[in-house]
Amino acid sequence: MTNPESERDDMPSDDDIDAARKYLRTHPRKVYNIKTAKKWVESLRGQAIEKIPELPVAVVSKCAICGYLCKTGTLKDHFTRAHRGIPSVPNSQVAMSQQLFSTIMLPKYVEVYHDQDMLPP
Repeated sequence: MTNPESERDDMPSDDDIDAARKYLRTHPRKVYNIKTAKKWVESLRGQAIEKIPELPVAVVSKCAICGYLCKTGTLKDHFTRAHRGIPSVPNSQVAMSQQLFSTIMLPKYVEVYHDQDMLPP
């Protein structure tokens, strides 16, 4: 049985949601609704964005083939569906991410730069 209190701790606060909205509205890709948000996320193609200071950072698993992100430990299911026959372990990485969306219509996590040292060349 799950504890409803612990589930609420994982939920972003209203302040976190407002911060994400402000960031996304100022982003050059202009994310206003689910359609434009999905287009923006797909355009990232596994590339990291700058970390949003107001949102918590999570460690996730990343598919080295397509950039798919998921909670640590669930990447095996992704390989079964998307990359059948390719082993998941040598093609998995650890990534820093933030949860920008809370709908099943969009990817849950987006990879972020956690430190200045992680910026691309």
